[in-house]
Amino acid sequence: MSPLEAIRDWHRQLPKRIAALVADRLLWAVSRELPRIKDADEAVQKFDAWLSEESDNPFYIATKAATFRTIFELSLQDSLDERIWRERAELLCGFLEFRPDSEFARQSLRGWEFEAAQWGAQKQGWQTLVHNSLSNEALRDYIDSVLRTVTGESL
Repeated sequence: MSPLEAIRDWHRQLPKRIAALVADRLLWAVSRELPRIKDADEAVQKFDAWLSEESDNPFYIATKAATFRTIFELSLQDSLDERIWRERAELLCGFLEFRPDSEFARQSLRGWEFEAAQWGAQKQGWQTLVHNSLSNEALRDYIDSVLRTVTGESL
């Protein structure tokens, strides 16, 4: 399985909202112009198209996979960190102490608790994906495997 296929499989099992956010972040990072994405389904569709661009060049595939890993780590990795969600909740709780009548803060806190649980459930899957398919070692192994199959030579 190529690293891009592994990303696609991981992405397809994400909750819809998280899958759309991951797709949106990648598209923003790899587009020459600001993407004009209308909705979550379109973002996921365009992300899937980006992953599906075919190439026989294992270096191209590995570079795209490394690009995805880097974009995720730079812009979304904190979402997997329970400490970050706890700090956000503590800030809202502090605001609620100051303004106990704030319905917005109450709703935000409930929303964040839900988001934290959804993101937290994805942490193990992300770590497994990185270890098995997106680490530098895994990408080198993929390139080496393809080269041995195609040319009979290794890196």
